Amino acid sequence: MELLDGNNQPRESNVTVSFLNNMTGNAVYEFVHYLDSRGRPDSVQLDPVLSYDIVVNTVPQVIRRNVNITNGVHNVIRIPAAQGNLRVDQQGRNAPFPVVVRRKGQAAILNTQLAKESFRYLAGDYEIETLTLPRRKFDVTIEPGDTKAITLP
Repeated sequence: MELLDGNNQPRESNVTVSFLNNMTGNAVYEFVHYLDSRGRPDSVQLDPVLSYDIVVNTVPQVIRRNVNITNGVHNVIRIPAAQGNLRVDQQGRNAPFPVVVRRKGQAAILNTQLAKESFRYLAGDYEIETLTLPRRKFDVTIEPGDTKAITLP
């Protein structure tokens, strides 16, 4: 299993991955994806009779449906999962406040994080709203491997 960064290289890591039986939806295998000291990703043994839905538990999730395993060969499953970080701060304020994060153009709340904390998201476009008075809304783009820092006056 290779989780690809923004350069299509298998360098993303430290993400929980679930293999679901795509007929029942039940988890068959779950693990935390990591890279060893040589940068090699995990290898797992799976039943080649089943077809799987793979859920990469990034925020938001990446789902690859109907993955089939070929018996007797080393199967390499490559999934794009480039991530970056978001951090919101306010000058002169020590107490953290909630920040609501949504995918750009979507009403559903993706995550709520506290200011002064860095949180990993898939690279992409987001809308954030600070739960302060007055409320503030920003469009942000999170780039792979970078931290998008927003400092409020």
